[in-house]
Amino acid sequence: MSSGETYLSDPEAALDALSAVATRAGALTDRLASLVSRIDGLEGGKPWGSTAEYGKPFESQYLAEPGAAFVKEQAQNLARTTEEGADLARRAVQATIESDSNASTRYTGIAPHA
Repeated sequence: MSSGETYLSDPEAALDALSAVATRAGALTDRLASLVSRIDGLEGGKPWGSTAEYGKPFESQYLAEPGAAFVKEQAQNLARTTEEGADLARRAVQATIESDSNASTRYTGIAPHA
């Protein structure tokens, strides 16, 4: 196989696996959104307190850049990127299957990979 070629020994299994990845990525996205929402709600109550000795120093560090907001944002980005990657890979597999099918009808005697 030369560079740029794609060979799928079992394209249906690849699509099934990508479907499972997309399902899990969607569940991860939903779960992380729920957790971030819960964390946001808890932060509003300032559970670390407001004492000069502990509460205020903790809050200044926790809310400092990049801090907690960055971590929550990156967690959601990871889940979203996983969903997008699964969709992109699924479309690539489908395009490969379609390309093989089109080539087999154009060039008689050549069957697509099965």
